[in-house]
Amino acid sequence: MARILQEKGPRSYGEADIWPEKESLPYLHVAVGTVVHTRDNHKIGVVSEVRGEHFKIKMPWWQHDYWLRSDSIHSAAPGEAAVLNVDKARLDEVKIVDVPPVD
Repeated sequence: MARILQEKGPRSYGEADIWPEKESLPYLHVAVGTVVHTRDNHKIGVVSEVRGEHFKIKMPWWQHDYWLRSDSIHSAAPGEAAVLNVDKARLDEVKIVDVPPVD
């Protein structure tokens, strides 16, 4: 396994795995059933599918489902709603209508 040197806060440098902790990659906590809110606290839907670093937002029957990229997640924790890094007014800028390819 590859290893790199990484600064450990106020301590000195030490060896660490190159894989970041889950806390630094909030999208790793996004799973089917996760509720998703915009940055300004509007509920936009629920995750219905995860495909690689993309996740699908299930919408009510009168609206189209859409995909979001993992880098659109600002924060997420197990058992809590995921929060996007955009406000509701800018949500269309990060939506992906076409199904992303399998990673």
